[in-house]
Amino acid sequence: MKKIVLFMLISLLLFFSISCADEVEPESITDALKISAWLLDENLEGTGYWAYSETPDYYGYWVSNDGSPVDSKDVFKFERLEPCKERIMAPMGYMYMDHVNLFLDFNGILDIEVGDEGDENVRLSYSLDCPEAPWNGEKIEENSVKALGPLTVSVNPIGKFVSNKIGHRDTLTDREYFINIRAYNYDETLIVTAKLKLTVLEDKAYPYQEIYFPIYGPNEERSRFLSIELVSYEYNDIYKFDETSK
Repeated sequence: MKKIVLFMLISLLLFFSISCADEVEPESITDALKISAWLLDENLEGTGYWAYSETPDYYGYWVSNDGSPVDSKDVFKFERLEPCKERIMAPMGYMYMDHVNLFLDFNGILDIEVGDEGDENVRLSYSLDCPEAPWNGEKIEENSVKALGPLTVSVNPIGKFVSNKIGHRDTLTDREYFINIRAYNYDETLIVTAKLKLTVLEDKAYPYQEIYFPIYGPNEERSRFLSIELVSYEYNDIYKFDETSK
């Protein structure tokens, strides 16, 4: 009898051990889709500016307000975006990349499109040959992108569209752009929706009057810099970060 009871106890323990082992800790909803970009180091915000240079030093160099030295290669960091936190992006064309770039870490189907809330004069580009670095492959340029992730998308905020000429290093100021992202499982079940806002910033250190590009007039103020904010992130209609939570 004792052997039977002991056997039953062991069996129950094994059952619960297997059950617990089979339970997988659910992925954080904010980790389902990771959106990253090259951003100005938060510790440097307000402490200086990015000067313009035509030399290959990432098309510029850092000048501190107090004259303290900062290695230009340490000014911008590759970081993940946080909900409802506005950050300054690296300048357009940074590290020889086209435009500004969004790095989307998601294993599934990604659907990215230009939103209609802001200026619609923006183009998205990506590469089927080189999805992690679209500036290195043959680019497909559209206002919407649907492709398998992980994926890097170049965002070109034109400001205005004239013919097929598109600048890679600057854009018109006083513009806002919205990018909508939807992430699906391979069976096309919607997992995450996200909205990004990109705002063109004033760039006093940029001599735009001296840099000719045919689609812009000499009196149209241009900038190399945009800010970016993940204004909403929604997972299966149950969790959402938005501007109201600020």
